[in-house]
Parts: sequence; structure tokens; C-alpha cells
Amino acid sequence: MELRNLQRSHSDFQYALEVLQSEPAYLTDPGHPFVQILRKNAAQYRAISGIDIVGQDLALVANGAGSVGNVISRLGIPIINAYGCESGNVHAPNEWLNLKTIEPVFQTYWASLVQFCLDGEH
Repeated sequence: MELRNLQRSHSDFQYALEVLQSEPAYLTDPGHPFVQILRKNAAQYRAISGIDIVGQDLALVANGAGSVGNVISRLGIPIINAYGCESGNVHAPNEWLNLKTIEPVFQTYWASLVQFCLDGEH
């Protein structure tokens, strides 16, 4: 909107926007076996660690940030962007990460991947 306002107030001001890269949106099936395994393990590791990583059951929500998930999802691999370490001010001044949440998040993903691969039904 600011560019449009600037153009309206200064008739000699011109601009052009060029999209350099874009990726299609994707949706991970909440019923996918890996998603179900991850949800179960996230609750288990949250209880064991005593750290409130996500504050509630694993949220399956839209994520506005871009990620490699846009590319990987095309291969049929389920992508979960909303589960991770406790953090704040992402990509901004004073960005932070709670170091105590790294281990339980890692263990959650590791156990989930191992279980998914060993189940062999996929």
C-alpha cells in the first residue's frame, strides 16, 4: 500500500514488482501414520522432560514461513513445521531459543522416525 500511496502522491514515481521465486502451498494429512506417531511421541517426551514445549497437543496448523517443506512435500513426505524448540522473535532482533527444549524435540523426532521406519507398513 505504501508504494501505491507514494505513486499517487508523486506522479513521476514508478515501480515494478517481480516475483523471483514462489512455491505452491501444501497440506499434510493429519491422519498420516507419521503424523500420528509424532503426535503420540511429542506428548510422551513432553511429559517425561517436564518441559512444556508446545503447551498442548501437537498443533497441526498453517505455517506462514517458507521452508524446505514446500519442496519435500511434493515427494509425498509428510511435513510438520509447527513442532519444534521453544523460541521467540524469529528472524528479528533478540531472537532466542530455549536450549532445554532441544533434547526432547530431537528425541521426539528421532523416536518417531525410527518407529515409522520399523513399522514398515508405509
